[in-house]
Amino acid sequence: MLRRWIVLIMVCTVVMAASLVAFGVDSDRTFVLMRWEQAVSLDPAWEMTAGGEYMHGIAYEGLLKFVDGEMELEPCLATSYQVAEDGLSYTFQLREGVTFHDGTPFNAEAVKYSWDRLKALEYPVSTYIEGYSHAETNGDYEITLYLEKPNTAFIWGITWVKIISATAARENEVDGDWGAAYYQNHMVGTGPYMLDHWDPCCEILWVRYPDYWRGWDGKHLHSIMFKVVREPSTRRLLLESGEADMDAQTLISDIPATIANPDLEFHQWPSLGIAQIMMSTNGDTPLTDIRVREAMAYAFNYDQMIDGIMEGLAFPAQGPLNPAYDEHDSTIKVYEQDLGEAARLLDEAGWILPPGKDVREKDGALLKLTYTVVQNLQLEIDAGLMFQQDLASIGVELEIVEMAWATLVAGNRNCATGPDMGFLFSGGNNPDPYNSLVGPWHTGGYYDWSCMTNPELDDVIDTAQATMDYDQRKLMYQEAQRIIADYVPAIWVMTNASYRAARSWVHGYKPNPADEFLTNFYTMWIE
Repeated sequence: MLRRWIVLIMVCTVVMAASLVAFGVDSDRTFVLMRWEQAVSLDPAWEMTAGGEYMHGIAYEGLLKFVDGEMELEPCLATSYQVAEDGLSYTFQLREGVTFHDGTPFNAEAVKYSWDRLKALEYPVSTYIEGYSHAETNGDYEITLYLEKPNTAFIWGITWVKIISATAARENEVDGDWGAAYYQNHMVGTGPYMLDHWDPCCEILWVRYPDYWRGWDGKHLHSIMFKVVREPSTRRLLLESGEADMDAQTLISDIPATIANPDLEFHQWPSLGIAQIMMSTNGDTPLTDIRVREAMAYAFNYDQMIDGIMEGLAFPAQGPLNPAYDEHDSTIKVYEQDLGEAARLLDEAGWILPPGKDVREKDGALLKLTYTVVQNLQLEIDAGLMFQQDLASIGVELEIVEMAWATLVAGNRNCATGPDMGFLFSGGNNPDPYNSLVGPWHTGGYYDWSCMTNPELDDVIDTAQATMDYDQRKLMYQEAQRIIADYVPAIWVMTNASYRAARSWVHGYKPNPADEFLTNFYTMWIE
């Protein structure tokens, strides 16, 4: 379903010089990955942030998983599965001899509990299994998942549902909360590593689970630590000194030095996601006027973003869907910076720049807008500073507000009090475009920061999701893109490559084009 250049993905691993490797057994020291912010929860049903995806592949597993480095699925806790012709049921044969970190057995009852728990709690991950109705067990090692309606993206969503110990949840349940309070800061899964400790501000440590079902023959990481290091320059120093093994967010400006360093390895691969600046279309904001939103789209400097800030490691975006999808609509308008047209649209909308003034006015109000970015995420900050300067040249004042991720999401989803604009990387975690469109653009979507309530759009997306015929579904997704683009609820900034910097002694790292945070730590090792 993806275009040829993404189907034939080659993970581009650039090694600029050979490094000295101590051959022999794998190192027994802790692998350290640096992140720019902490996780807000350890519950696999809740955490959808980058840190959450990383974490849950360490301590948890699902029925299916992505093949390492590829856009294909393979069984994990399941051994095989069958999909009904009508798309309304999925039957799984389960793996025997697997245990949770608390020593209890993995079985069909644990799968049913995990799925029913996710539905009952309505945690964010439930958006990936829309239409799930209930599960029925057939003995200890077979289970059938039933849907209320067909969902063509459901098979990919299964990878997001991690199986937890039902025993641990029930033993620690408080007032019927399905163990929610307990799993907020505990992890009891079947994954290769089990939680040692979590200091929410600073670090998480996992150690090997001795009874992991795949065993520990061969080379594997001894233990894994996620360390919160907010300052980019500090992350670079720790990586260069060997005190850390991988940086989850290398600065673009640091890439040349990374490539030139013989002790480091630079990994780069295509992405299915899209970077966009969401614009509020509801509430008390000048952006409720489509002319003001169009002005913002014309004011953004796309060339400087791609060639300057991203140093060529990005591509132009065209509408709300990454062009790598075959369902992408290539007829959608592509904006280019035109400050004259932006100023004209603002004049037409009644926002006038009085002589001798720096900021436009209308009915006594000043044209001041807020723009939110993730705290310490330099790329988003740099984009905002560039945008701020260009907007100032046409009489618009832009305030850049840095926030922790969890705070930012909660604030941007509030249509009444949220900011005017927010930078968002979204979509692209599987080959079906449904998740890329439903999250930001469907009413009530997890990333519905534009607050664009459009029943026609919702119906098109919902109908496409339930349509089994691919050609019909493709036309519906293209119609959805046109509806979104005509409303101009976002500035579609770019599609970009994903990249990581690591020490050259780290082996077995296979980044996945489906999602940059899908990492199989079990197959990695340090020498």
